[in-house]
Amino acid sequence: MVKKRINKSLKIIPQSGLIALFTLSSCGTFKVRNKDNAQVSSIKTVALVGMDVVEPVPKELGLNLGSGKVEADSAGGIGKFQQKSSHVEAMYQELHRALGLRLKWKVLPKQSMINNAGYKAAYTKTMKGWQNKMPPGQNQAQYVVEDVLDYDALRIMGQDGRDKLISDLGVNAIMVAKVYITLGGTSIMGFGPRHPKSTLTFQVYKKGIEAPVWFDGNVEGKEGDSVGATGLWSVEKLHKEGLDSAIDAFSKIAQERK
Repeated sequence: MVKKRINKSLKIIPQSGLIALFTLSSCGTFKVRNKDNAQVSSIKTVALVGMDVVEPVPKELGLNLGSGKVEADSAGGIGKFQQKSSHVEAMYQELHRALGLRLKWKVLPKQSMINNAGYKAAYTKTMKGWQNKMPPGQNQAQYVVEDVLDYDALRIMGQDGRDKLISDLGVNAIMVAKVYITLGGTSIMGFGPRHPKSTLTFQVYKKGIEAPVWFDGNVEGKEGDSVGATGLWSVEKLHKEGLDSAIDAFSKIAQERK
C-alpha cells in the first residue's frame, strides 16, 4: 500500500498501556516506594546525575493512493531512542530546582557536574556505544537531557561505579529520575479529548550502600488540558502540558504518601 504524507501537523493518538513501576523489597514483595528515613535525612548535597522522559509518539495521517482515503500511518515503530527536546531540558531544570526548594538539598549545578572528569568518564561508559538498555515501547519516544546520563546508567555502572561517581562529584548522594507522560481521557465510540499526565519515578543512592536509600515509582502529576481530540492532537501542546504536569509531580516529592 503506497501512502503520501499530506499534513505533518495532523496527528493520531498511539495506543498507550498502563504503567506499573515497582521495585523488589528485601522480603521479596513488590513495593512502589521505599525510603530509609535515617539515610535520607543525612543528605545535604546531591547531584541529579541522570534523567529521561518517555512519552507517546503520534501517528501521522497519510493518503492511501489506492483507496483515496486518509488513513493512519504509524510513525513510532519499536520506539524512538534518546531524542532531544527543549521541554525535557526544562524538566531537568525544574526537577533540579524542586530538589533544593522542597528537600532543602544543595544540588550540584549541571554545568559543574558535566564538566567533572569522573562524570565524563561515567557518561562515556554508560551512554556511548552499544549498551544493554531497553528501548521505549511501540509508538513511544525516549528523550534525554544533553550531556546527562539516562535512567539506566546507574544500573549499568553498578555499586562500584556509583560510589566512585559520588566521590568524584563530592556529594552525599546521587539521584536519577524518569518521567512518563501518558494520554488519557474519556472517549465515546473511540473519539474524545486526550489529556496528558505525568508519572515520576526516581532513585537516590549513597556511597557504600548497594540499594537506593530512597525509591519512589509513582509520583503523579496533575492531568493537563486536552491536547486535542482522538486522532488529531498537538505534539507541541503535549510537550507544554506534559511539562506542566511534571512540574506538579516534582512539587510532591517531599510529601509522605501511603
